[in-house]
Amino acid sequence: MPQIYEVTAIVAPARTAEWESYMSETHIPEVLATGCFAAAFFAKEENRYTIAYHVNTPEDMQRYVAEYAEGLRADVANRFGDDIQLSRRTLDIVKLFPGG
Repeated sequence: MPQIYEVTAIVAPARTAEWESYMSETHIPEVLATGCFAAAFFAKEENRYTIAYHVNTPEDMQRYVAEYAEGLRADVANRFGDDIQLSRRTLDIVKLFPGG
């Protein structure tokens, strides 16, 4: 069953420009380069951001967590420390509706 891996970040207002640049140019491309995700989107409302990754199978998500998540998460923590609050969740896709 496909899934959505969703990360929500609340970023200190003084760091939002840096966050957007880092996520767009570095972090999200690195996550996608793992081969565990089919696509991603990056959205915001003021200083609250959502990054959602499309996962084709639960096994792909398990592989991401086992092989890649620790290092990628550590890089975010090292760069932004207490200036960011993160939450994560994984949602099962009940039905995907392609555009037409």
